[in-house]
Amino acid sequence: MSAFRDLQVSVSNCKDAKMYHRNVSNNDKCKSRKKPSDSKKYYRQIADDRNSWKAEQIQACMWCGGSGGFLGLEIHEIERRSHLRNNWHDRSNILLLCGECHEKEFSTMPHIQQLAVKMLRDEHSFCLERWLDLTGRKGIDQKDVLRAAALLQQSLPDLKPRDFPLF
Repeated sequence: MSAFRDLQVSVSNCKDAKMYHRNVSNNDKCKSRKKPSDSKKYYRQIADDRNSWKAEQIQACMWCGGSGGFLGLEIHEIERRSHLRNNWHDRSNILLLCGECHEKEFSTMPHIQQLAVKMLRDEHSFCLERWLDLTGRKGIDQKDVLRAAALLQQSLPDLKPRDFPLF
């Protein structure tokens, strides 16, 4: 019996952030590493949702405001895919970055600062409670993210909420 069931979409009560998950029975604790038979459908739905989210954003890097140049903009997971077996693709876990910021700035930036950028630049998909549930992390609260956002805005005056475009 496969550990994977039909893909289901559930919408959280946290700003309508979409989440995809697999139903797993209590008897079957994901023992199998095999991909579900409908894995193409599963990953296509994830890609469609990510592309939909990307299209909804201002087409500029959420950190530097750049367009990403020739290579365009990339989706960055705040918590790495390898650390989240499920739900790495949730909208509360992604940022839109240019390649340079993705590789240099965000590869080592602490989660709290990345969450502050998410809060400032994508308030519609930002949901700290949801992100904490997905990642299982503890010890971060809304005040911490607000403090980090204030510090970022002091050091980078151009880092403002998306209601105030950079250009």
